[in-house]
Amino acid sequence: MKCPKCGSGDINFDDYNVVDRTIGKCNRCGKVTNFKLLKANEKDVEHIKSNVSIENKNIPDDSIEKNKISKDIDVQKMIVEECDKIKNLLLEKNKAYGNSAIEPLRIFSKLDNIEQIKVRIDDKLSRINKAAKTSIQEDTEQDLIGYLVLLRICKKIEGKNEK
Repeated sequence: MKCPKCGSGDINFDDYNVVDRTIGKCNRCGKVTNFKLLKANEKDVEHIKSNVSIENKNIPDDSIEKNKISKDIDVQKMIVEECDKIKNLLLEKNKAYGNSAIEPLRIFSKLDNIEQIKVRIDDKLSRINKAAKTSIQEDTEQDLIGYLVLLRICKKIEGKNEK
C-alpha cells in the first residue's frame, strides 16, 4: 500500500491497533489513511462519475473523491486523537491513584467493583444533566468516557464482560 499524499510505501499500521490493518500512518509525510475506505471510495467515485447528469459534467473528476476521502480521514484522525487523550488521562490517573477504581479501599461503600464504577458513572451523568442548563465541562465528559472504559475493564477482570 502506498500513501495517497506522497506515494511512499513506508506505512506504519501499529499505532492504531487495527486488527485488519486498514488504518495506517505514512512514516514519510505523516498522513493518516484508511486504506479500506480509500478502496471503497474509488469504487463509489467511479459509480458517481458514470451516473452524473449532463448538466453536472463540469465537476472536476477528482473533486468528489478528494473531498470525501479527506473528510473521512480527518474524522478518523480526530477519533484517534480523542481516544489517545482518554488513554493518556486514564494512564495518568492510574499512575497517580493506582487501581483505585477497580480496587477501591471500601471504607464506606461495600458495593462490588462494578457497582462502584456504575455509581461514579451515575454521578458524572448527573453532573452533565445539571450542567446542560449552563455549560458542560470537557473534563466531566472525559471522566465519563474514562469510567465507561474502566467499567469494561472491570467486567473483563471479573469475567462478566459481554461478548
